[in-house]
Amino acid sequence: MTISRRRFLALLSTTTIAVAAQHTCAAGLIVPSQRAIGSPGPGPGTAVREQLDLGGKLATPEMFGAKGNGADDTEALQALIDSGMPALINGVYTLSRRLTASENLNLIGSGRNRSKLIWTADAVSSGLSGTFSLAQAFARIEGISFQTQQIGSGTAILLDFSANLSTQNVGIEERCILRDNDIRGLSGRTQGWEYGIDIVSPLNVRVEGNYILGCWTKSVIAPSTKIGIRLRRGHSGDPALAYIDRNTVITCQDGCVSTDVEGVTLTRNDFEACNRSLTCQNIIRRRTQVRVENNHLGATYESLRLFGVHHFKLIGNEFFRLDNDPAKPVNMVVVENSAFGIIEANTLRNRSATSPTDGIAFIHSEGQLGVTVIESNIFFQCREQIIVPPQAMLVKITDSNIFYNAQGKTNNDVK
Repeated sequence: MTISRRRFLALLSTTTIAVAAQHTCAAGLIVPSQRAIGSPGPGPGTAVREQLDLGGKLATPEMFGAKGNGADDTEALQALIDSGMPALINGVYTLSRRLTASENLNLIGSGRNRSKLIWTADAVSSGLSGTFSLAQAFARIEGISFQTQQIGSGTAILLDFSANLSTQNVGIEERCILRDNDIRGLSGRTQGWEYGIDIVSPLNVRVEGNYILGCWTKSVIAPSTKIGIRLRRGHSGDPALAYIDRNTVITCQDGCVSTDVEGVTLTRNDFEACNRSLTCQNIIRRRTQVRVENNHLGATYESLRLFGVHHFKLIGNEFFRLDNDPAKPVNMVVVENSAFGIIEANTLRNRSATSPTDGIAFIHSEGQLGVTVIESNIFFQCREQIIVPPQAMLVKITDSNIFYNAQGKTNNDVK
């Protein structure tokens, strides 16, 4: 079959118009189709297209009086959130106090360079907070930069789902999605938040592709940003499930802290230059499951601490101690009163052979440490590779682990 040149050009023109129409809404808004920050995957425009496909209307701050020219846009942004409409944040807006939400929250941006919420240095309070009382409350924040001019003050995103939660809601889809947001100080590390992301009673929460840069000042030895990502249970009966994926957290006292969350999965995250990269603790003694897989956990102190966790998997991670101060002995991985685990295919690397850094330390203070298998890991320049107390008789260390000291390979460093 032969197609004439005129027919071919007509078909090409029709196809081009059809493709362009998929990315343009009725109001003439060009929907971004590429991810602005983070690793490859669905971009901020994905959420916009999903909303348009559902026939919903997107509100903008300008519809409520925002100027986006450096003037105070707090009232306009608050009115936008109070409207309950899905909103497109595509500009730079200056704020003088905390924004609050009480029902569903759906804010979609176009990436950190085009969608910015900036809190001034003299703001009474900073950040965005939501306290949701609806049984099916939902929050989605995507592709927005949260910036502050303060030093170690305020929480960028605080979401509380503890009100009106019950176990009957466990089966619902993601209650909260925080994706591809940028959280930092306006002037780099000299300014910043006290907490980056804080979620109370996280039921089916997904936190992915976010970039959190902590605040570090020369006058303070420790970072002023306390925790990059914090997950915690609001009431003892609340179910809690969280998926933490592809986030980057830099220069915080703690990169991520999970407290009494029943199920936590952390994959492909990058924690760098934090005092402690990751802490998963079970204080109220409920059954807790933790999976940590394919993460980079670089820390000046501990890379990972587990406390009271039942069932854990540490697979394919890189644990790296940055500080080589001989006056600061530390363990890269601490497993305290935790049971039924697999530690497999990880790399534990100490920056300097002169630093008194141990690899994995099991700590027993109550009960009995359950079955834990340690296999196919690489230990590099650790003072003592694996420390196991007498009470932990069910810790099995296979011959597939490889130990290196400053002089080379050795297999005699297990205590």
